[in-house]
Amino acid sequence: MTYRSLAGGICGGLLLIAGCANDVDSDVNFSSTAAATNGDPTDGASTGGMADGGDSNPGDASAGGTGGADGGSGGEDSGGEESTGEPVVDGMPCGGVDLVFVVDNTETMAEEQNRLISVASTFVSNLNGAIPSAAAGGFHIGVLTTDDADFKTTDRDNSPCGEFATGPWMSPGPDFPQTLACTLNQGVGGDPDGRPMDSLLGALVNAGSASGGGEGFLRDDALLVVVLVTDQDDAADPVEGGGSMGDPSEWAQSLADIKGFKQNVVVFSMVGHPAPNACPPFQWDGNTGAEIATRLLDFTERFPNNIVGDVCALQYSSQFNAAVDPIADACGNLAQ
Repeated sequence: MTYRSLAGGICGGLLLIAGCANDVDSDVNFSSTAAATNGDPTDGASTGGMADGGDSNPGDASAGGTGGADGGSGGEDSGGEESTGEPVVDGMPCGGVDLVFVVDNTETMAEEQNRLISVASTFVSNLNGAIPSAAAGGFHIGVLTTDDADFKTTDRDNSPCGEFATGPWMSPGPDFPQTLACTLNQGVGGDPDGRPMDSLLGALVNAGSASGGGEGFLRDDALLVVVLVTDQDDAADPVEGGGSMGDPSEWAQSLADIKGFKQNVVVFSMVGHPAPNACPPFQWDGNTGAEIATRLLDFTERFPNNIVGDVCALQYSSQFNAAVDPIADACGNLAQ
């Protein structure tokens, strides 16, 4: 799989898989998009609750970037059926967006949570403006942690984060930025055995039915967007156990089965990926930097609409700004 890098002079820190962006000219400069959507605090600043404790990532302070050209993991690939095992078909504009943040709440994630909090509400606002059909149908926005399959409505101290009128998810409104910041502030006291795929699939498998706690979250005519933020892989330990059940192929197929088609899902993974990146030279020591998320990258690449970002970046605004257009493109071609 060959990554298309937008880091060098386009939008520091973001890599788009070629299959996701095969309609985008590689010379297109998204810097004007980032400038038009500025105002995001960087490097951990936040308008909402802040996590405490955790690591200190040295990284590249200038852009939080991933450097120049390909940061990929070998092979030539242009997306579509070759990369995902499923052809992309002509579809219709989506009627809404179901957005799930899966947030690592282990002890090394304080700074990364703060960076996410600082950009999340602006990211949703930019999506809302870029996707008229989704704006008309509305946004469902849920938050999960890597150790629990229940949608969150409280912060790390179990204090209520606001009104959740129709279910354990949010929609943009007057108090939305504060509610989202509160809900994303899940702290760093989670189970160190992170299982992001178990959390995601466990929450979504019944989210469109009356039997699930998230009843009504998933809608047939909505694009599903998964934003995963973690500094560790979801890796099964053959000696000690742990990690999510199954493997990347099974995770991807399970998610595709939930939505009917892989193209009806966007996976945006802010994880550790191969250099160039903003992690320390040693990459990961169990506390600082990020583990190369081999299995999560494999899972991500199995979707034609996929985005890989650098969790080590010292600011996330450029990466989230640059993700808006690919998500809007995916929302314009929902398979029926």
